[in-house]
Amino acid sequence: MPTMEITKFLGSCIILLGLTLALNFVMHFKSLANVKINVTSFREHLYAFQYNVSIPKYKPEHQIVFIKTHKTASTTTSTIILRYGYIRELSVALPLHHKKKISIKKLFTADQVEGYSRGTKEFNLIAFHLRYNHKELDKVVPGARYITILREPAAQFESAFGYFEIAKHFGLEGTSNPLAVFMKSPDQYYSYRSAFFKGKYQLRNGMAFDLGLPHNIHTKPDKVIQWKIARLGKEFDLVMLTDYYDESLLLLKKLLCWKWHDILYIPKGIRSKSHKYALNQSLTESIRKWNSVDVAMYNHFNRTFWRKIAEYGPEFQSDLLEFRNRQAEFYDECISPQLSQRDQRETGLTLKESASKYCELSYYRINQYNSMIHKQKKYL
Repeated sequence: MPTMEITKFLGSCIILLGLTLALNFVMHFKSLANVKINVTSFREHLYAFQYNVSIPKYKPEHQIVFIKTHKTASTTTSTIILRYGYIRELSVALPLHHKKKISIKKLFTADQVEGYSRGTKEFNLIAFHLRYNHKELDKVVPGARYITILREPAAQFESAFGYFEIAKHFGLEGTSNPLAVFMKSPDQYYSYRSAFFKGKYQLRNGMAFDLGLPHNIHTKPDKVIQWKIARLGKEFDLVMLTDYYDESLLLLKKLLCWKWHDILYIPKGIRSKSHKYALNQSLTESIRKWNSVDVAMYNHFNRTFWRKIAEYGPEFQSDLLEFRNRQAEFYDECISPQLSQRDQRETGLTLKESASKYCELSYYRINQYNSMIHKQKKYL
């Protein structure tokens, strides 16, 4: 065959091969656009490459509703979930842009979410403060895993009392222990709550209020209270406990089919000593009696929590040790010994100058994720 004809033949072969590859490329990405699981797989591979981690063995859960409760390490947990969604470019339900926050005064409604309009927009996850309303949340994040977190009620109440500076609102700053003074006649202070102030809804059974129960739930018969708690038990896939936070994160990891690095964290909202109050046995008992619905709810989910740990299997303790070792290494990698105090209510942690991008993402607060996700949506 003459040289000219060979050249033409080879040229035609190269063009044909190029067209075939181009067609396969287009068909592949058309498939990614039409099949959700392929998009998820693509993002997992991209994430694994970018952050040098392994690919999950099983398909992780991406439909997540996390209900933040007050003063329960819920901000730390929320940023774990928002970090997961941000890295993978999942669709996160955000508060209305001009509002910046979702109302905690009334039950959640879908129209409080930016971009939601009569069910035409569905999201992968939501993880902000709001008052639980399953029916409305299901419109926004359909088919989701429902997760929340509770804390031993006396500890949670003391934390809220200090963090929201409730003593200042009631003019109790000059007393040696404002919380003890409040608890001597809590009805008197509770009835004087006409004006809104931060922490108003945490003055009695605050966790129950966050989970959608009415503010006067303590006036209802025990049978009604137990029925409402049992209903919550059926609607939530996992109720974490602040008092067993690392154990809770192991259960979260298993529920969502996540990897070890997905549950690593940097603590948020560590209260300063100036906003803490001493609790003795008598004061603890008074607080628990005052917050009797929160106590009943905590006791219920404390039982289900330990059942889930028993169902986890015999490897639970070894996995817990593994996680704590990984978490200690991660904290040491990210956090400087030097502290900061941007907010007098909190002891602030400082990132090391050499901290990785993953450390930086783990350090961000909720308002930063809110802003970053808004920007991310513009370019998706």
